[in-house]
Amino acid sequence: MTKIFEQAFAEPDETYYYLNIIDKTKNDDKKALSEILSDISVSPDLKKRLEPLFHKDDISFDGAWVGKSKSEMVRYFIETYCKELTSDADFMTQYHEWLNTLGLPNAPDYELAERYYDNLNRYDYVIRSLNHRFRYYNSCAHDFDDLLSVLGSKQYENTEISTMKLFRDFPELMKRYDIRDEYECHNLLRKLRPDEKYHVKFGRMPIIEIGEVNRQEQLLSILRHYGALRTEDLAELYDEKYGVDAATVQANFIVDLEAYRCRGGYSMEGAACSEIPPCVVKHTSFKAEMSDAVSQQNVPGPDCMPAGTVVSDTLKQPDTPVGGTVAAAPGTEAVTAPAASEAASNP
Repeated sequence: MTKIFEQAFAEPDETYYYLNIIDKTKNDDKKALSEILSDISVSPDLKKRLEPLFHKDDISFDGAWVGKSKSEMVRYFIETYCKELTSDADFMTQYHEWLNTLGLPNAPDYELAERYYDNLNRYDYVIRSLNHRFRYYNSCAHDFDDLLSVLGSKQYENTEISTMKLFRDFPELMKRYDIRDEYECHNLLRKLRPDEKYHVKFGRMPIIEIGEVNRQEQLLSILRHYGALRTEDLAELYDEKYGVDAATVQANFIVDLEAYRCRGGYSMEGAACSEIPPCVVKHTSFKAEMSDAVSQQNVPGPDCMPAGTVVSDTLKQPDTPVGGTVAAAPGTEAVTAPAASEAASNP
């Protein structure tokens, strides 16, 4: 204490002791000495003289004081120089180059081991994306209750999805939390540990499971609706409903439907299906509606059916050809669309 007093005021120890004796302020009412640097009543010149004493174990970089430890040095570097996506390899190279500019080359206390970047996954100020890239992310600046509550939505109950699905469904929420892609979303959610409350399991980025899931049943819910689908069409419909990239669906997911495989794709009839007609679904809103509505029904989709056969009125596609006959599903009435001449005379 006397050293700090002497450094600040250029006075001998005796002056400090004298002032301490005549000081009538109770100890409980005295401010902590560390508060002097943030006290607006203290002059900038005095603060400047005191700073080195308060930070005698720190290093000064561009006006900022950083603790002389590897963890503090790494955090400062990432916060300052990794605000945009940075690869693990570039981080390692640039960090050691930075040490050189500070005059700290080959300093064992600050150097990083070869795979130190693996440790970054544990840090709450790092968010990871695809291809071994990360950036600084100030998680302490956010309250994540709204983000986590999404996982409890009824629509995701007992479902395996990609976090791309969350990205599509809640774009404004992602902007608010500065989450820039589905991989960052997956990484952040994993760190927030929602597993106990929301029964979430984390698969390989960006896959998550919420509740008790059945991937085969998710595929079948789509196939049941359309009856038969080409492989690429099934993958695209699965992508739309569950957020999993269509290429990933084709490569890794559809193998669960091997029993339904037939020439050119998949059918509820299995190998008995001789040919699958093209299925081009033009209405995204219709696809979403059908995917949600028909998981309980075994009704082929209109785009995949022969000409002249369509489904019940409640499941009819908006652009059903004029004059088409609507074949009734069990429990519904058949509907016949007007012929072209009738439609023209009765707009």
